[in-house]
Amino acid sequence: MKDEGVLRDAAASKRLIRASEMARLQKLPQYEVLERSQRIIRNLKCVPEFLGASDVLLCLSFGNEPNTWGLMQELIRSRGKKLYLPRSDASNPSSLSDFTIAGNVNDVRCVLSA
Repeated sequence: MKDEGVLRDAAASKRLIRASEMARLQKLPQYEVLERSQRIIRNLKCVPEFLGASDVLLCLSFGNEPNTWGLMQELIRSRGKKLYLPRSDASNPSSLSDFTIAGNVNDVRCVLSA
C-alpha cells in the first residue's frame, strides 16, 4: 500500500535525523550542555502544569542529554511532588519494565542498578 511506503520512508527519515542530532549533541562541550540544561529546567519551572503537578515522571540523563540530576535531587528534597523514575531491564535497557517512586537518592541507585 502507498500509505505503508510513506510511513516507512518517514520512519527512515526520522532515524536519520535522530542519528544526526545525537552525533551533533555528543560534540557539544560540557559547559554548553549544562547551560542548556539549566535553561530547560528554568523554563520547565514556569510551566503551570509542572507547577501544579503532584506527580512527576523524570528520566535520568546520560552523556550529553539535558542534565536532569539537579532537578531530580531538588524534587526529592522538596517533598512537594512525587518523583517517578522509569526502570528498565539491565539486559535490555530500551525496555521499560516499571517505575520507581524516588523518595531519596538510594531509590535512584536502585533504578540505576536494576
